[in-house]
Amino acid sequence: MDKFSILQKRARKALEEYEKFRVNLNVKEPMLSETIRREAQPFLKGYFTLAVVGEMSSGKSTFINALLGQRGLLPTAYGQTTCVLTEIIYSDIESIEVTFADGKIKNMDSKNLKNLVAIPSEFENIPVNEVNRLIISGLTFSKIRQRKAFLSQLQSGIEIDESLLKKYCSGHSKSNIPVKVVVKCLLPEAYKGWRIVDTPGVGAIGGIEEATKDFINSKNENGYNNVDAIIFVNSGRLQLQRSGFNRFVEDTFDTIYEEARRRMFLIITFAADPNFIAHEEEEIDRAKNLFINKYKLQEDHLVCVDSICSLFLEYVKGLGLDLKALKKKNVPNDWSIEDWEAAINARNVFIGMLDEDEKEVNNENLLKYFDEFSGINELREKLNDFAELEKMKVFQSLMDHIKRDITTQKKILKKKETTISQKLLLEKEEFKKKVSIEKDKLEKLKSQKDSELQKIRTRYSKKKVSDNFSDMDSQILNLREEDDFYKVDNQAGRLVDIINKKKSDVFDALSSDFESAYYLLQDKQEVTMPTIDFKTILKRVKKANTKKEIIGYEQKETSGFWGGAKRFLGRVFGKSNWGYENDYTKPIYGKDIPDDNKALKDYKDRVIEAFNSNLKEFISSISKRIELVGTEVSRAIDLKVSDQQKQYDQVLAEDNTSVLESKRKRIIHNLDIIEKTIKTIDNI
Repeated sequence: MDKFSILQKRARKALEEYEKFRVNLNVKEPMLSETIRREAQPFLKGYFTLAVVGEMSSGKSTFINALLGQRGLLPTAYGQTTCVLTEIIYSDIESIEVTFADGKIKNMDSKNLKNLVAIPSEFENIPVNEVNRLIISGLTFSKIRQRKAFLSQLQSGIEIDESLLKKYCSGHSKSNIPVKVVVKCLLPEAYKGWRIVDTPGVGAIGGIEEATKDFINSKNENGYNNVDAIIFVNSGRLQLQRSGFNRFVEDTFDTIYEEARRRMFLIITFAADPNFIAHEEEEIDRAKNLFINKYKLQEDHLVCVDSICSLFLEYVKGLGLDLKALKKKNVPNDWSIEDWEAAINARNVFIGMLDEDEKEVNNENLLKYFDEFSGINELREKLNDFAELEKMKVFQSLMDHIKRDITTQKKILKKKETTISQKLLLEKEEFKKKVSIEKDKLEKLKSQKDSELQKIRTRYSKKKVSDNFSDMDSQILNLREEDDFYKVDNQAGRLVDIINKKKSDVFDALSSDFESAYYLLQDKQEVTMPTIDFKTILKRVKKANTKKEIIGYEQKETSGFWGGAKRFLGRVFGKSNWGYENDYTKPIYGKDIPDDNKALKDYKDRVIEAFNSNLKEFISSISKRIELVGTEVSRAIDLKVSDQQKQYDQVLAEDNTSVLESKRKRIIHNLDIIEKTIKTIDNI
């Protein structure tokens, strides 16, 4: 079983025991329950998500088939495709579900799917994905036509044929534009907890599509990464040497932000290709220089594979075929001619290698070579280990919070049991004194609370928070150095990611400081109080008192910063028609020359202004936000102190011995439940 599925089972069992503990003890306090349930979500509903990115003709679809051990799962040789993310998940019932832009979902077979997402060659010079986005947003052909200059720029300046654009628009609407594909199928046991996402093949110009970029870099509603690991598939057929490849890599990797690169694996395919074998050392060194060194990918995340070798190996072993007897001309019905020839060519290369090494040419030795060059098993092991490592931090935090809630409840019940026992054993006045001492401790905690919270406020002053962002000024201004819109967008998106991470770090540290102060106060006064969910308090205060971010990276038009920036570009490229006459009734569009330099300068100025405005607003409001959080924390502590004091008063006022004995027995029973729960969770 894959290691993520093992963590899933452990997390589900731990949450089940936690919920049972709350029900059995009738725990009314929220404690850390909201954070615990939020941290459990990746294990309850989530997958270990692996996104596969690769240039067209890099062997991406064949690679996914080999990785999953499912020859024919994804149709290969797509050619240029629309920007549809294809999810592959485990299911007992096989199906392919396609969601269209109008919200309707249809089931279809792989042949029809291939026809649906493939872009006909006649439209290859039209930026179909951008046109689809415009159609989905509700624009008519006449409005789309006004953006022809911008659409041409997306095609590296290739003039858009207006008649073809009209033909494409007339044949497409929300009802036949796919936006999502989900392939449900029987996968090997090792992938039951996984979600493999096949991203559209990217062209050498323009890097990856917006939808892929957003999916790879963004987080879900609970703040966790949409994608746990990213595989960048690169052909080993000497692609590293071809003209323009460095630019393609640069354009692609600029859209994948630093934090996401940490989760990236570089896969070189066609490892059994004779040309690659002949230059293997040279090609790997070049790959390290181009990817590992420049973009700081982990060196052990570079793996050479041969998908055809892997699929061929499984095929031959499954049927018990004699490798030496197989002929290139005898192509099985369920194999393409190209793939079968590649497999036989690899077999012939391995025969030559065995001869050169003076080893016997037999099935056993040939199978060893196929296994060695396939590289899929090595990759699976690395991905499995990475899956465990990537999810372990969240899993450990979940377990720590569950144990903290349960052990805190145990301490509180023990204190209650001690208090009742003292009530039963001691004289009234003596017991009253002991209660008075405990209540005084709570009062001291309450009085010391304000000074501790003030220390935190001081640590998060406007000036000190501002210092965390001081290094961003120069990076924001560096946007002026970029020489086209695409690069401005990529670098701006990267800065958005960095700034949001810094903001998140500020609030995470704040939550941690509040939590530490709370437990320090309890330790000083030697009292135990119910846990307070500081993360949830912070989340609620932020939600209630934070304006919608004006920095964001949205492809569609929204009310945030990017919406304003895109509308500005719309005025530049579309409605205000930069480079065109304002008289839209004139059909002569391609003859005017747009002022690209002025438009680019204006755009960069707008982006920089928006960044600076957003940071200034965030920093100026930080004190107010912290004050609001501090107020909520102070109120929460006061309530806990008040509840504890009331419980002492209730015991003090109770004179019925049988009632007290009954309460004590119930507490002892609950303590026994807690002990069993702790043992169960420790053994999960």
